[in-house]
Amino acid sequence: MGEAYVTASTDYLDVVLFHGVVVLVPLFIAWSLILSRYDFSPFAVFLLFGIMGIVCETAINPAGAITGVAMWIFIYGLMVYLPTYCIPSERGARKPRWHHHVLAIPVAFLIALPLLIPIVYLLVNVLQHPTGAHF
Repeated sequence: MGEAYVTASTDYLDVVLFHGVVVLVPLFIAWSLILSRYDFSPFAVFLLFGIMGIVCETAINPAGAITGVAMWIFIYGLMVYLPTYCIPSERGARKPRWHHHVLAIPVAFLIALPLLIPIVYLLVNVLQHPTGAHF
């Protein structure tokens, strides 16, 4: 221990509650809202959420995100593929058109951003995590 780190901490709860994993909650909420209205295919959501993961990783480590594009698409995309695959198609959602695919990522970020602000405030000001919220 102490030689090399894959995560930001050796403490599992620290990684989940105070690092980048907590940022996924607003993104999951955003996509649940999008999928309640539009019937994206599981593969489309896999690719779109994977691309969102690349955007998120680029904010942290641009070189690593670009060189690991395929890896990040699979890491993030597989988080939502199976849940999306299990959504019933007869829920009354509309079939998305081409522009819905283009707008899905910016809309998801716009929905998630207001949800992220209270999380960061809670981590930094209320819980006073020693190093703040690092993503």
